[in-house]
Amino acid sequence: LEYRVRDPDGQARWVVTRAMRSTDAGRAIVIGTTQDVTTRRDAEEQLRASEAVLRSVADYAPDYITIIDPELRLQFSNRPL
Repeated sequence: LEYRVRDPDGQARWVVTRAMRSTDAGRAIVIGTTQDVTTRRDAEEQLRASEAVLRSVADYAPDYITIIDPELRLQFSNRPL
């Protein structure tokens, strides 16, 4: 479960909580962790913004832009080939 919380300073933080059910001496228990993933979420958002800019440039470029990998497979083209 990934969700946003506010820290004591009022800043929004993203956290992920993982839990699993287990038993201990016949009793049902829950074991879990909560981890701050704000840095990862921020990096993902920056990557999405960067990809949007590059896609816009590629879409409106007057030239053909083609990327081919070392095995000569087409990876990207801004125009149909």
